[in-house]
Amino acid sequence: MKTFWITILLLGMLPTLYASAAGADDRNMAPNPSFESPPAIQGTAVPDGWSFFTTQVNGATLSRQTKHSGEQSLRLATQKIPKMFQGLTFSRAVSGEKKYVFSVYTISDKTDPFGGSAYMSLIIEWKRADGTEISRSISKIVDAGLSRLRWEIVALDGVVAPKGAVQAVFGIHLNDGPTGGKGAVLIDDVRIEELGTSPETTGDFAHSNQFKLHRPTQPESHDRSPAR
Repeated sequence: MKTFWITILLLGMLPTLYASAAGADDRNMAPNPSFESPPAIQGTAVPDGWSFFTTQVNGATLSRQTKHSGEQSLRLATQKIPKMFQGLTFSRAVSGEKKYVFSVYTISDKTDPFGGSAYMSLIIEWKRADGTEISRSISKIVDAGLSRLRWEIVALDGVVAPKGAVQAVFGIHLNDGPTGGKGAVLIDDVRIEELGTSPETTGDFAHSNQFKLHRPTQPESHDRSPAR
Protein backbone atom coordinates (compact mmCIF):
# COMPACT_ATOMS: atom_id res chain seq x y z
CA MET A 1 0.00 0.00 0.00
CA LYS A 2 2.86 2.36 0.87
CA THR A 3 4.49 1.66 -2.49
CA PHE A 4 1.19 2.36 -4.23
CA TRP A 5 0.85 5.84 -2.70
CA ILE A 6 4.50 6.71 -3.43
CA THR A 7 3.89 5.76 -7.08
CA ILE A 8 0.77 7.94 -7.23
CA LEU A 9 2.70 10.86 -5.67
CA LEU A 10 5.53 10.58 -8.20
CA LEU A 11 3.11 10.38 -11.12
CA GLY A 12 1.40 13.52 -9.83
CA MET A 13 4.75 15.34 -9.78
CA LEU A 14 5.64 14.50 -13.41
CA PRO A 15 3.80 17.47 -15.01
CA THR A 16 5.63 19.85 -12.65
CA LEU A 17 9.01 18.29 -13.41
CA TYR A 18 8.43 18.42 -17.16
CA ALA A 19 7.24 22.03 -16.93
CA SER A 20 10.34 22.97 -14.94
CA ALA A 21 12.65 21.36 -17.51
CA ALA A 22 10.82 23.04 -20.35
CA GLY A 23 11.06 26.40 -18.59
CA ALA A 24 14.83 26.03 -18.23
CA ASP A 25 15.06 25.17 -21.95
CA ASP A 26 12.95 28.18 -22.90
CA ARG A 27 15.50 30.51 -21.31
CA ASN A 28 18.27 29.30 -23.63
CA MET A 29 18.47 31.79 -26.52
CA ALA A 30 21.11 29.82 -28.45
CA PRO A 31 19.92 28.36 -31.77
CA ASN A 32 20.43 24.64 -32.29
CA PRO A 33 22.43 24.55 -29.01
CA SER A 34 23.44 20.89 -29.22
CA PHE A 35 24.25 21.05 -32.96
CA GLU A 36 21.69 18.36 -33.82
CA SER A 37 20.95 19.74 -37.29
CA PRO A 38 21.74 19.25 -40.03
CA PRO A 39 22.62 15.54 -39.69
CA ALA A 40 26.36 14.86 -39.59
CA ILE A 41 27.71 14.05 -43.05
CA GLN A 42 31.12 13.70 -44.67
CA GLY A 43 32.92 17.00 -45.23
CA THR A 44 32.35 20.42 -43.75
CA ALA A 45 29.04 21.55 -42.31
CA VAL A 46 27.74 24.66 -40.57
CA PRO A 47 25.16 24.02 -37.83
CA ASP A 48 21.70 25.41 -38.52
CA GLY A 49 21.13 28.84 -36.97
CA TRP A 50 24.83 29.78 -36.91
CA SER A 51 27.11 31.73 -39.28
CA PHE A 52 30.65 30.57 -40.02
CA PHE A 53 33.72 32.76 -40.63
CA THR A 54 37.31 31.88 -41.50
CA THR A 55 40.48 33.48 -42.82
CA GLN A 56 41.24 30.55 -45.10
CA VAL A 57 40.23 26.95 -44.29
CA ASN A 58 36.81 25.75 -43.13
CA GLY A 59 37.56 23.37 -40.26
CA ALA A 60 33.95 22.91 -39.10
CA THR A 61 32.25 19.52 -39.19
CA LEU A 62 29.42 17.91 -37.27
CA SER A 63 30.49 14.76 -35.44
CA ARG A 64 28.71 11.77 -33.95
CA GLN A 65 31.90 10.30 -32.50
CA THR A 66 32.03 12.35 -29.29
CA LYS A 67 29.15 14.34 -27.83
CA HIS A 68 28.19 15.79 -24.47
CA SER A 69 24.48 15.28 -25.06
CA GLY A 70 22.18 14.40 -27.94
CA GLU A 71 23.57 12.71 -31.05
CA GLN A 72 26.06 15.25 -32.41
CA SER A 73 28.66 17.86 -31.49
CA LEU A 74 30.57 20.51 -33.40
CA ARG A 75 34.18 19.72 -34.34
CA LEU A 76 36.52 22.61 -35.13
CA ALA A 77 39.86 21.58 -36.65
CA THR A 78 42.78 24.00 -36.61
CA GLN A 79 44.02 25.34 -39.95
CA LYS A 80 47.65 24.54 -39.02
CA ILE A 81 48.67 27.96 -40.35
CA PRO A 82 50.07 30.71 -38.07
CA LYS A 83 47.72 33.57 -37.15
CA MET A 84 44.66 32.07 -38.86
CA PHE A 85 41.25 32.12 -37.18
CA GLN A 86 37.74 30.77 -37.69
CA GLY A 87 34.54 30.25 -35.76
CA LEU A 88 30.77 30.45 -35.46
CA THR A 89 28.59 33.43 -34.58
CA PHE A 90 24.99 34.11 -33.68
CA SER A 91 23.47 37.59 -33.47
CA ARG A 92 20.43 38.66 -31.44
CA ALA A 93 18.85 41.63 -29.70
CA VAL A 94 19.97 42.40 -26.14
CA SER A 95 19.23 45.00 -23.47
CA GLY A 96 21.94 47.31 -22.15
CA GLU A 97 22.89 46.88 -18.47
CA LYS A 98 21.32 43.42 -18.24
CA LYS A 99 23.37 40.35 -17.36
CA TYR A 100 24.02 37.48 -19.77
CA VAL A 101 25.49 33.99 -19.69
CA PHE A 102 27.30 32.50 -22.67
CA SER A 103 28.75 29.02 -22.15
CA VAL A 104 29.78 25.86 -24.02
CA TYR A 105 31.08 22.41 -23.18
CA THR A 106 34.35 21.53 -24.89
CA ILE A 107 36.84 18.66 -25.08
CA SER A 108 39.99 17.89 -27.06
CA ASP A 109 39.70 15.43 -29.96
CA LYS A 110 41.08 12.10 -28.69
CA THR A 111 42.41 10.97 -32.06
CA ASP A 112 43.78 14.38 -33.10
CA PRO A 113 44.60 16.27 -29.86
CA PHE A 114 44.23 20.03 -29.72
CA GLY A 115 47.63 21.69 -29.46
CA GLY A 116 50.39 23.79 -30.96
CA SER A 117 49.78 27.48 -30.31
CA ALA A 118 46.03 27.19 -30.97
CA TYR A 119 43.43 28.44 -28.50
CA MET A 120 39.66 28.72 -28.33
CA SER A 121 37.55 31.35 -26.57
CA LEU A 122 34.06 32.81 -26.41
CA ILE A 123 33.54 36.42 -27.47
CA ILE A 124 30.50 38.69 -27.16
CA GLU A 125 30.56 41.78 -29.39
CA TRP A 126 28.23 44.46 -27.97
CA LYS A 127 26.74 46.80 -30.61
CA ARG A 128 24.79 50.03 -30.82
CA ALA A 129 21.61 50.55 -32.87
CA ASP A 130 23.69 51.79 -35.83
CA GLY A 131 25.74 48.57 -35.84
CA THR A 132 28.96 50.05 -34.46
CA GLU A 133 30.76 48.07 -31.79
CA ILE A 134 30.86 49.35 -28.20
CA SER A 135 33.14 46.71 -26.69
CA ARG A 136 33.86 42.98 -26.46
CA SER A 137 33.70 40.54 -23.57
CA ILE A 138 36.20 37.68 -23.97
CA SER A 139 36.30 34.47 -21.94
CA LYS A 140 39.33 32.75 -20.54
CA ILE A 141 41.01 30.80 -23.35
CA VAL A 142 41.44 27.04 -23.60
CA ASP A 143 44.60 25.76 -25.26
CA ALA A 144 46.80 22.66 -25.52
CA GLY A 145 46.01 21.82 -21.89
CA LEU A 146 42.38 21.01 -22.76
CA SER A 147 41.37 17.57 -21.50
CA ARG A 148 40.84 14.63 -23.88
CA LEU A 149 39.01 12.67 -21.18
CA ARG A 150 36.33 14.96 -19.76
CA TRP A 151 34.13 17.76 -21.02
CA GLU A 152 34.92 21.19 -19.56
CA ILE A 153 32.79 24.32 -19.39
CA VAL A 154 34.00 27.61 -20.83
CA ALA A 155 31.75 30.48 -19.82
CA LEU A 156 31.13 34.18 -19.70
CA ASP A 157 28.93 34.10 -16.62
CA GLY A 158 26.90 37.13 -15.56
CA VAL A 159 28.47 39.54 -18.05
CA VAL A 160 26.77 42.94 -18.02
CA ALA A 161 25.86 44.37 -21.43
CA PRO A 162 27.21 47.92 -21.73
CA LYS A 163 24.82 50.85 -21.69
CA GLY A 164 23.52 51.54 -25.19
CA ALA A 165 23.92 47.95 -26.42
CA VAL A 166 20.92 46.75 -28.44
CA GLN A 167 22.53 43.87 -30.36
CA ALA A 168 25.16 41.26 -29.51
CA VAL A 169 27.18 38.85 -31.60
CA PHE A 170 27.90 35.67 -29.64
CA GLY A 171 30.95 33.94 -31.09
CA ILE A 172 32.92 30.72 -30.66
CA HIS A 173 36.43 31.63 -31.88
CA LEU A 174 39.28 29.26 -32.73
CA ASN A 175 42.67 30.89 -33.33
CA ASP A 176 45.76 29.05 -34.61
CA GLY A 177 48.06 31.36 -32.69
CA PRO A 178 51.52 32.65 -33.63
CA THR A 179 53.11 29.36 -34.74
CA GLY A 180 50.09 27.39 -35.97
CA GLY A 181 47.71 25.00 -34.31
CA LYS A 182 47.34 21.25 -34.21
CA GLY A 183 44.38 18.92 -33.86
CA ALA A 184 40.77 19.82 -33.13
CA VAL A 185 38.28 20.67 -30.38
CA LEU A 186 34.72 19.43 -29.97
CA ILE A 187 32.01 21.77 -28.72
CA ASP A 188 28.50 21.00 -27.48
CA ASP A 189 25.54 22.33 -25.50
CA VAL A 190 25.77 26.08 -26.03
CA ARG A 191 23.87 28.21 -23.54
CA ILE A 192 22.95 31.88 -23.98
CA GLU A 193 20.69 33.29 -21.29
CA GLU A 194 19.53 36.70 -20.11
CA LEU A 195 19.64 37.00 -16.33
CA GLY A 196 18.16 40.46 -15.80
CA THR A 197 19.65 43.33 -13.83
CA SER A 198 19.55 41.98 -10.27
CA PRO A 199 22.49 40.00 -8.81
CA GLU A 200 22.00 36.39 -9.85
CA THR A 201 24.10 33.27 -10.16
CA THR A 202 23.80 30.50 -12.72
CA GLY A 203 25.78 27.62 -11.33
CA ASP A 204 29.31 26.47 -10.77
CA PHE A 205 31.00 27.30 -14.07
CA ALA A 206 34.60 26.23 -14.51
CA HIS A 207 35.64 29.59 -15.94
CA SER A 208 32.94 31.69 -14.26
CA ASN A 209 33.45 35.45 -14.67
CA GLN A 210 36.85 34.95 -16.27
CA PHE A 211 36.56 37.59 -18.98
CA LYS A 212 38.14 40.77 -20.27
CA LEU A 213 36.42 43.83 -21.70
CA HIS A 214 37.94 44.97 -25.00
CA ARG A 215 37.40 48.29 -26.74
CA PRO A 216 37.15 48.05 -30.55
CA THR A 217 39.65 50.89 -31.00
CA GLN A 218 42.35 48.80 -29.28
CA PRO A 219 42.05 45.23 -30.57
CA GLU A 220 44.46 42.59 -29.29
CA SER A 221 47.10 41.61 -31.80
CA HIS A 222 46.20 37.91 -31.51
CA ASP A 223 42.51 38.40 -32.35
CA ARG A 224 41.77 40.18 -35.62
CA SER A 225 38.33 38.69 -36.14
CA PRO A 226 36.31 41.06 -38.33
CA ALA A 227 33.34 42.88 -36.83
CA ARG A 228 30.04 41.54 -38.15
